[in-house]
Amino acid sequence: LGINHYCQEPMSSFILKANGQIVTSTTVQSLTKDDLAVPNYVKMMEQHVRTSHKALDVKDATIPLPVDAAEIDDYRRLHVPEEEQEFSSDIIDEADRHDVDTYNRLIGAQIEIHRGGETLKGRVKDRMRNDNGDLLGRTDPNPLLDTGRYLVEYTDGSTDVLSANVIAEAIFSQVDDEGRDFLLLDEIVDHERDDEEALNDSNCWEVKKNGDKILKRTTKGWKFRVRWKDGSHAWLPLKDLKESYPLQVIQYATGRQLLKEPAFAWWIPQFQSTKQRIISKLGSTKYWRIQEKLGIKVPKTIEQAYALDQENGNTLWQDAIAKEMRHVLPAFKDAHCTLDEVKAHMKLVGYQRIRCHLVFDIKMDFTRKARFVAGGHMTDPPAFSTYSSVVSRETVRIAFLLAALNGLAICAADIGNAYLNADCKEKIYTVAGKEFGPQLEGKVLIVAKALYGLKSSGAAWRSHLSKSIAEMGFTSSRGDPDLYFRAANKPDGTPIYEYILVYVDDILAISHDTAPIMDDFAKLYRLKPGSIGPPERYLGADINVQSTDAGVECWAMSSDSYVRNALRIVEGYLKADGQAFKHKASCPFSSSNYKPELDDSPLLEPDMISRYQQLIGILRWACELGRLDILLETSLLSSYNAAPRQGHLDQAYNIFSYLKQHQPQCIVFDPTKPEVSTEFVEYDSSAWEDHYKPLEEPLPDDMPSPRGKSVKMLCFVDASHASNRVTMRSHSGILIKLNGAPISWYSKRQNTVESSTFGSEFIALRIAAEMCQALRYKLRMFGVPIDGPTLVFCDNQSVTNNVTIPQSQLNKKHHAICYHKVRESVASGWLRVGWIESKENLADLFTKVLPAYTRNLLISRVLDKWWGYKKADKAG
Repeated sequence: LGINHYCQEPMSSFILKANGQIVTSTTVQSLTKDDLAVPNYVKMMEQHVRTSHKALDVKDATIPLPVDAAEIDDYRRLHVPEEEQEFSSDIIDEADRHDVDTYNRLIGAQIEIHRGGETLKGRVKDRMRNDNGDLLGRTDPNPLLDTGRYLVEYTDGSTDVLSANVIAEAIFSQVDDEGRDFLLLDEIVDHERDDEEALNDSNCWEVKKNGDKILKRTTKGWKFRVRWKDGSHAWLPLKDLKESYPLQVIQYATGRQLLKEPAFAWWIPQFQSTKQRIISKLGSTKYWRIQEKLGIKVPKTIEQAYALDQENGNTLWQDAIAKEMRHVLPAFKDAHCTLDEVKAHMKLVGYQRIRCHLVFDIKMDFTRKARFVAGGHMTDPPAFSTYSSVVSRETVRIAFLLAALNGLAICAADIGNAYLNADCKEKIYTVAGKEFGPQLEGKVLIVAKALYGLKSSGAAWRSHLSKSIAEMGFTSSRGDPDLYFRAANKPDGTPIYEYILVYVDDILAISHDTAPIMDDFAKLYRLKPGSIGPPERYLGADINVQSTDAGVECWAMSSDSYVRNALRIVEGYLKADGQAFKHKASCPFSSSNYKPELDDSPLLEPDMISRYQQLIGILRWACELGRLDILLETSLLSSYNAAPRQGHLDQAYNIFSYLKQHQPQCIVFDPTKPEVSTEFVEYDSSAWEDHYKPLEEPLPDDMPSPRGKSVKMLCFVDASHASNRVTMRSHSGILIKLNGAPISWYSKRQNTVESSTFGSEFIALRIAAEMCQALRYKLRMFGVPIDGPTLVFCDNQSVTNNVTIPQSQLNKKHHAICYHKVRESVASGWLRVGWIESKENLADLFTKVLPAYTRNLLISRVLDKWWGYKKADKAG
């Protein structure tokens, strides 16, 4: 049941015995994945679950805490020493005193991280330590040099370990692009106390079963008047203000002698003693303005929603609430008990109480939206995994190519209230509020379905949907678990695979006839009206059917709409600063000679650092959606997220000027196999026998039989030796195409300094070989036939000779890993490396800042012009 922090013995854990008794043990070993496959272990676990559940129905499973345990927070007990209620850093151990500044800066900070193509919001929870209890990493007053490791918990329940300098880079990236703005706090100027709601010394205590008295955890009855940097004022409840500005609230409460008030006494001592909620955002504190959006007031509570409807003389918010609750009500079951019975441990033993509420929003079309969510952050983390994967963008690109290659249709759909279809894996209950209606209000309800907001809901929904798709005859691919395939035949008898791609609740079906697949989904789930049909937008990208110069109709993906919206945002920034886009921007950088590392312009102020990080985030996502013509420049500027200069910001603006002045580009998933004129060294397996064995490509044992037409894989690789004039590091660039479609790309600074062009090119070639090998595995697990070996094009003759001639010797031994990795791939017959001229190497786009004429020639061979939406009759 977890670690026993109250036992003096190290490594003590709570153990639940089969009879329901809870004991402490120091000899605990978790079962491995291999153990979970042993039938005897499985049988023992199932027997333990049945027996313990039966016992827990009649026994109190509350973990007995020692009354005199020194580890229990004294401020939560009846007798609280007055000196411990004072706000002072003296309570910090002397050994940790050197690390106070680091805790004050980062612990409790709210950040945004771009991961897997999506933005995750999280909070820094704690500093990581090793097995000896020592802090990981080196603390430095400069956050850019701080290598300390921190635990970050995201809002979906997942966690990650990030270094302090990474957190410093992300800590300002919290500006909303969807109609909301933010406010900067200037000062807390006043407060109000509602005597009818606020607790006092006579009613602030709660008595636990073991006799302990703890302070009630509520801030009701307190409001604060704040002044923003723009001069405006607002009254905010304490519960909101302490979450956004706990340090400022503590300073204000200390100055006004409010620390002994019950609304402050239960959380401020914990704040300072555990060091877990101090926020200092490097001088740039922000508050999200959620009272208004698109000029319309947004309520925070159901009472405010009703009041706004009455004020506006309509029922828009009431209708939104009623619509949401119609879909949500089936997620609850009547517990047939009272709240007093639950508190007395007579009913629902082992269940946690959770508070639910409505979240209100306004869509971009001014539609009112209400979402019923659970406060999953208030519950203990589940013992099982809560990870939920989504289909990768590379897989999506492959799927569009396969549809064009095999003449298949694509149909998209969006499942409404998706999570509510899955069973809740956690044992939780709630008390119905006003939104449930007069008949249910105040009743104890068991949460039976996966509500939005629970830590386990994402994983529960994915598991539920995966089972439904499996019952339809589809199999999850080992190459990407969120792509499902099923063997089928086209009307002419051609064997193919049908595919289903899943991104949370967004479905893509690929088949010669997608109607039966969508009918199966419609029988199981509520598909949103208007979402069924050929995709026009997917994961932020515009989708359309376009014809190539050869007259081949195929799918195309563009970032046009995304870039247009981004340009409006940036134009607003420039207008507010009295600036405008440049009239002429022939290239992303203002000059092909510009070097970001040599820029010595002034460092940006904190507010402009936040803007710079936002611009870089927009550009990086545009690259993911297909704007490969700005990939290198975006990669170079991304290296300065933590400490950008004015010159870097100017170049970011120049990239947006370039995007505005050049016609939208797109990736065309052309199924036509390319004609290769490059001469490759003829492969002779006997010549490699004395060097590498076995001489064959490793194939997965469980890969499906190939169906449909085959694809040809081409890879372009390049390195710009010592291109960084300060660190002398090289830059790698890779482009992988399947037939005529760009599928995967790479532009990144190398991790080491290489003394020669040969070394930097070999490192890039090794990375390219690994990427190609991973892509070949994925294609085989999708059931896609691969036409021959992967052809790799390199513009360094020495590297090409070293990896293609069996008798070639390596003189520089520190390149041995790259050398043998690539040569073994060539010896296995699945990789061929050939030499091409630099002017023909498409990867040059991703390593060198080229003049306009040269780069435009290469871009025309990678991207096509975007012609906008056309009716996709053939595709649907």
